Amino acid sequence: IGESFGWQAVFFTSAALCFLFAAAWLCLGSSCPTQCSYISQEELSVLRDACILPAATTTKNVPRQQALGDILPPPEFFLHTSVGTLFLCHFAQNWQQYFNEWLPLFYNTRLGVPSDLAGFHIGAIALVELPARAATTGLPALLRHCGFSNLQCRKLMSLQGFTFHLMLCLSIAALLLHTGATALSFTVLLGLTKASQAFHAGGYYANYLDLSQNYSGILTGVGNTVATAAGVAFPRFASWSLEGSDG
Repeated sequence: IGESFGWQAVFFTSAALCFLFAAAWLCLGSSCPTQCSYISQEELSVLRDACILPAATTTKNVPRQQALGDILPPPEFFLHTSVGTLFLCHFAQNWQQYFNEWLPLFYNTRLGVPSDLAGFHIGAIALVELPARAATTGLPALLRHCGFSNLQCRKLMSLQGFTFHLMLCLSIAALLLHTGATALSFTVLLGLTKASQAFHAGGYYANYLDLSQNYSGILTGVGNTVATAAGVAFPRFASWSLEGSDG
């Protein structure tokens, strides 16, 4: 898209797809299966048999709308220490994630790798995320089996994610001081940093559901919005640090 229509077209295309997805979500999404206009009675029966829906639940006794006070949490809810800690963890992880957006510049300018080969390295880094998430999925259940509480599991999983990421970033910084370092060595370390983020799925990220059953959706939306601010702050920080390093 960028080569055919210019780099601006990449952003316009992404924005258009987001608007289309939002429109489809607003038209087709429902708060409850019983409020869905196109679900069949057979599907509802399956959900009731699986105890996902109460047996007596029907479209008649489920309210179509809720009062605003029932949807939005009280303001003091967001001032709780646990909520602030959750937002801070999410912001820190996004800060780490947005670092990867600068990898094409890193491979081209710092390592002198051609653009097509840099794309191969970056693609290899992105591919490790899904296997890493699959490998860490069962860790919380294993920890609970070993006697850890649910909160201890959350803390330990996120602690592993942030600690491994810190150690790997220090390794990358040390590798930058080595003049004979190859692009492959950086790709391996950056791939491991990407894989370390999989620990957060069973860590702090699951706390969005732990903290509140009634407001988990609102909490997740606000948390994602706060964490996305890292996408605004990090490029400015990176630009400032590059200008400083250039003198």
